[in-house]
Amino acid sequence: MADTTRLSVTNQQVINAIYKAAKSVGRNGWDLLSRAGLTSLVRDRQGLYRGPDIEALPGLTAQEKALVREALGLPAEVPQPETPPAALLTNQQMINAIYKAAAALGKDGWDLLRRADLVHLVRDRQATYEGPAVDALPGLSAAEKAQVKIALGLPAEVSPPEEPTPSGEFTHQQLINAIYKVAKSAGLNGWSLLRAAGLTYLVRDRQAVYRGPAIDDLPGLSSVQKAQVKAALGLAEETVPPSIPQITNQQVINAIYQTARATGQQGWTLLSRAKLTHLVQDRQGAYQGPAIDDLPGLSDDEKTRLKEILGLPAGGPPKPATGETEVAAGIEGKIKWQGPSPNQEPTRYGHPIEMIVMHYTASGSTAGTVSWFMNPASKVSVHYVVGRDGEIVQLVKDECRAHHAGQGPLPGQSEEIGERRRKRNRIIQPNSRSLGIEMVNWGPLQKRGDKYYTWMGSECPGEVVLKNGTYWQAYTDSQLASVIQLVSHLCRKHNIPAQYPPLGPGTFDPDDKTLATFKGILGHSALDNQKRDPGPHFDWDRLLAGVRENLGQS
Repeated sequence: MADTTRLSVTNQQVINAIYKAAKSVGRNGWDLLSRAGLTSLVRDRQGLYRGPDIEALPGLTAQEKALVREALGLPAEVPQPETPPAALLTNQQMINAIYKAAAALGKDGWDLLRRADLVHLVRDRQATYEGPAVDALPGLSAAEKAQVKIALGLPAEVSPPEEPTPSGEFTHQQLINAIYKVAKSAGLNGWSLLRAAGLTYLVRDRQAVYRGPAIDDLPGLSSVQKAQVKAALGLAEETVPPSIPQITNQQVINAIYQTARATGQQGWTLLSRAKLTHLVQDRQGAYQGPAIDDLPGLSDDEKTRLKEILGLPAGGPPKPATGETEVAAGIEGKIKWQGPSPNQEPTRYGHPIEMIVMHYTASGSTAGTVSWFMNPASKVSVHYVVGRDGEIVQLVKDECRAHHAGQGPLPGQSEEIGERRRKRNRIIQPNSRSLGIEMVNWGPLQKRGDKYYTWMGSECPGEVVLKNGTYWQAYTDSQLASVIQLVSHLCRKHNIPAQYPPLGPGTFDPDDKTLATFKGILGHSALDNQKRDPGPHFDWDRLLAGVRENLGQS
């Protein structure tokens, strides 16, 4: 049972409790708040606390957690739930079976639990298991499901060990190297990509011959990444065209340094501005980054010099048919890459991109918003941020899973409601199926006299609108114009229909199954009845009309 659900507390009360605990042990309050991953609470001090249970807070010692609980007036020990009848299967029994199956197959238990989409079970270990039947678990092979059923005492036929891939044998270490090489070329973390593929167990026996799934059957990798892994293993020709054919990473580095010298700058500084420092990790590899004209942080003059040095035509090399450097007409050059955010996953676990979710930031600047999403302690991220001046910043690549629209149990709610939210999240899969766009906007305001104030107590600049009895900071014309361009581009790129849910884009739809199959554009408030963004002051009619016009559907 979650301890904070037994007592309704505000974010400020949790902050106060953490500061009190810090003082008791002679530590800094902000440091303790940071270690607990709760610095976000200061953004809405009077809001109801919706974070992890005290016992689940990361970075705190048992003593510190006990002091926080005491300061909140919670019991010293969390009462254990009653043991369910023996005939029922608990979440803990399912977890144990998954780990036992993983051990039998020489794999990692947590990876198997994640691939089965069952990590939520750890939140309520003694509850009755209500998930899919073993044979219906996603992400598991027939052999893995059979081992789970055996661990549970269910009848099962164990599939024979998988044969080596028909294209030739290679060792675990060779496959690890190939995955790390693909990760580096894309600016991703190698271990994260290895984990997404369900292959972290390979490090236990690096020289053994690989006998896992064929590369094309690996979960968590895109088709492009699978093709690149096979190419790195020498199994097949890589079919993904590089952004600049027949040019190595070292040649691009050299060209950037030459450009820097010609313009009186430091080479590393220019390489950093172009977001290409990862190239030094594989200097002889084929350049797979953005086209020169799409490099962020460089002036037109610097891009022209680069192309001259590389012997490219003035118009630049042809852009890839797919990938992050492909931009729609009218938005070219506007999307600035400032990622990757550490709060993401390099896979969508097999789900296609079908929705675009609109948010407001509850903040006042693009830079502050970007800084928050780039902070590991925030644990949140989004694909795109649109500033009040129309600036567009990208922090997570489209093919990766950002943390912007998930749902979980909230403090002060019953166990039944908490489980209902978890179940809704599992059915809809909002983060795995969507792209998130945050618009810089303070959201609801408070009026005092003839002035308007944000939730932080600062005076809100600019236009204010009154909607549904609440004052809101207005979205700017520049911002809306960029949002229309961006959404049009993403709808075209990912074949997302320019349409809203049946109940409307901002209205909460209690029917999980409707949104589980919905494809289109919607607000965060349509997914979660505890959210208000992008607010009733957002011009949904203008967005849809603009997107359909750009797509030739008006």
